[in-house]
Amino acid sequence: MNRNYNIDLLKILSCVCVVGLHSIPRNIDTFNMALYLCCSFSVPAFYISFGYQLSDRENLSLSYILRKNLNILRIIAIWNMVICLIGKNIFPTGQTFSFGGYLQSIYDSIKQQGLMWQLWYLWSLIIIYMLLLVLQRISRRNLTIILIILIVAGFIIQLLSYYKGISLQTAVVQTFRMWTHLKYFLIGYVCKDFLDNTSRRFPNKLTVIIYILITGIFAFYAIRIGKTVIDISSSEIFYDDVLCVIWYVFTVIIFLKIQLNAVAKSIITKLTPSILGVYIIHPITMRVVQNYEKINTTIRGIGFWLYGVVSAFLVVGIIRWVPVLRNCISLNWFARKKTNEN
Repeated sequence: MNRNYNIDLLKILSCVCVVGLHSIPRNIDTFNMALYLCCSFSVPAFYISFGYQLSDRENLSLSYILRKNLNILRIIAIWNMVICLIGKNIFPTGQTFSFGGYLQSIYDSIKQQGLMWQLWYLWSLIIIYMLLLVLQRISRRNLTIILIILIVAGFIIQLLSYYKGISLQTAVVQTFRMWTHLKYFLIGYVCKDFLDNTSRRFPNKLTVIIYILITGIFAFYAIRIGKTVIDISSSEIFYDDVLCVIWYVFTVIIFLKIQLNAVAKSIITKLTPSILGVYIIHPITMRVVQNYEKINTTIRGIGFWLYGVVSAFLVVGIIRWVPVLRNCISLNWFARKKTNEN
């Protein structure tokens, strides 16, 4: 399978925007809220790119999926161990290491709680990998029907949330909101050809104009909803809104249209292996600053965002430089030599 640098670029920018979601003080003013909401494409984009990259891989074996899940579990185990060992020096709630505390940390990460709450995403990937054993045996036509059902079901939940004035999705731990995660995964998995063809056929200027227009409408719409209908406690409350689905899809199309030169591809090649590590590590490096500084202005928020991105990439760069540590942020440790399924 040929490497798609545009999808890798999308994942890198998504990683940067995930840090933005965790650093921008959204409740200060309209500008900060709009900036925060514009970063919200990041998590759905991870699932779309995940599905996109697996779309051409047919008949994934049980051994392949088990190896992938073992790698994910290995990373979850390692980073929960790390945080249990050093947590008391970084987090106010950190405690002295104990085996019971270690198991509790792993359990909390499933529920998006505790000191390694961000690992919920990895748990959701484990579920999707297991579902792939069934999904890859379903025809693309039927998968498209499932995708439509998920979009409609999600939007019904969204409308009910607006009616009730509270996000109904939050009643389910984000790890297990498979109607949302699977929806975006299938957009990449089933609609890869549509995304590719649309990115080629649409004129560049028209695509950019439509994207800017949709982005502006989404930001205005979401802010309005937040002021009059439902409290924006997190960007995830909009993931099931049809307008957001359209915006996320156009975001992917925009990235697929970008023409990348050799220099850009070289930079992307160097940064892509750090994505997972940056996602895992950025809450830890950011906590160091949060212990001493209040992020309560626009300038501080943007500076904190920049610090979160740079510090996480630097730490990951050091980890990747040391061969023994590199496996802490790699999903390929259990992988065998390249085969047809890799």
